[in-house]
Amino acid sequence: MININCRSYYGAIMVLMMLLSILMTGCPPCQFGREIVIPSSDGTDPSITMAFLLPDGNTVSVSADSPVSTVVVPGGGTVLVSASAQDDEGIQDAQIWAASITWTTDPVTGITTQSGPGLLGSPTASSRDSDGPGQEGCTARVALQTLEVRKTSRGGVSYEVHARGVNFGGGTVSTPLVRLEAQ
Repeated sequence: MININCRSYYGAIMVLMMLLSILMTGCPPCQFGREIVIPSSDGTDPSITMAFLLPDGNTVSVSADSPVSTVVVPGGGTVLVSASAQDDEGIQDAQIWAASITWTTDPVTGITTQSGPGLLGSPTASSRDSDGPGQEGCTARVALQTLEVRKTSRGGVSYEVHARGVNFGGGTVSTPLVRLEAQ
């Protein structure tokens, strides 16, 4: 039997529907932050926050100065991950990097085999602005991704996740690596 926490399930669906409707309606260019003219240089570093909306409705947030940690998902389930990058002189990209880790246990031998985390060559979710100096940009960008975390007696899936923000001057900031796993 599957238990679904309706509050968190419908909350995640509503967030996704709102974001999809914003993307499809051609609203003003800045859904987050404010509109700016992209400068020719930016010597400041952006800021980044990563949040995990868990199936039970709880939210765990991580910033660049947070310690490396593990986020436990009681019972497993779908986790909505958001990366929010900000810079007063404009943000070019908010990225999520999520490397999956899968494992299986042979019921006869009891031997466990693990695959991952792999080396990622690009973000698994991104909200990139391809404009350049002199064009309009935004002071904030948000990337979203859902991850399915599970654990059984015969195996499971967890993730190592971090977020990265990039400004138009090439400045970057990252959160520490967070292990997302079912309990």
